[in-house]
Amino acid sequence: MSGPSDSYIYGNKPVIKADLSGKTVLVMGANTGIGYDTAKHFATMHPTKVIITTRSEEKAAATVSKIQKETGFQNIEGRVVELTRFASVLEFVDKFNKDGDDLDILIVNAGIIPARFNLTPDGWEETLQVNHLSNSLVSLLFLPRLAESAKKHSSLSRIVIVSSETHGWFDLGAEKTGSNVFEYLNTPASFSETRYPWTKLLNMLFTRALAAHLEPTSNIIVNTVTPGLCRSDIARNISFNPHIEAQLPFARSSEEGSRQLIWAAIGPDNATVGEAKKLHGQYVHNTAIEPPSEWTRSEEGKVVQEKVWNETVAVLSKVSPTLPNVIKTLVV
Repeated sequence: MSGPSDSYIYGNKPVIKADLSGKTVLVMGANTGIGYDTAKHFATMHPTKVIITTRSEEKAAATVSKIQKETGFQNIEGRVVELTRFASVLEFVDKFNKDGDDLDILIVNAGIIPARFNLTPDGWEETLQVNHLSNSLVSLLFLPRLAESAKKHSSLSRIVIVSSETHGWFDLGAEKTGSNVFEYLNTPASFSETRYPWTKLLNMLFTRALAAHLEPTSNIIVNTVTPGLCRSDIARNISFNPHIEAQLPFARSSEEGSRQLIWAAIGPDNATVGEAKKLHGQYVHNTAIEPPSEWTRSEEGKVVQEKVWNETVAVLSKVSPTLPNVIKTLVV
């Protein structure tokens, strides 16, 4: 789910294609909606392997079988990760690394919109942990594998973090959050209909910060994308904002929304290395690079961006004993 869509104004370009021979793609949250259609598109591009994640073995098996039948591509694997538990994320990444798979494209798509304030077993508000902290942990812990695959294939690896147009609806200035953004967002008093947009803003700030902190010689491109307003089941737990509801007749299908993720992951069309690098740290909207919200680009936004980066690294470094070394090695 994203913000009000411009697809009925700008149209929705056909999905772009690339030859992914020798490449391995990982799509998080792929058992339904945009993630499912993204995985399907990748399966038609001759990759070595497509790996999808779901929250259960049953969903993983069903998703793999369905994509195999619909595309004819057989080398699809399902993995289980529960983003409400850091231990599950660590187990997932550790198993992935031990299995020895390459990783060339990482699509960080999993997300939720809960109807009420809930704490995870780790003590974090559920949306904050799933949409931001756990997805950021996945992104950071896979940096070494992405770098190794890029070196092995003499290419660029990609991280695409799914954000939303709603990142521009609000800000996270100090007048709201005080000295610590996460402490504020982890309180019941902060929970409202703004929660999803705020986590999408966190995705935006984290993406821009990660891109800025990666070594200048890094062979990893990281960007963020909005699929636009899509008819998806992610919002099944809430009532729509009347403005969004009015836009639903013009919304994209999940498949149309997935085209945006594909463009962010393999675009621009027939891109050279130099052209592909122009996507680093950028926001993709309607199959083009567009500026994020005005507040994100403001001086206050830049300050909060660095604050979010520091708070994220501090929290996750306590979760993962290997993360500080990853940061030390690949991030400046």
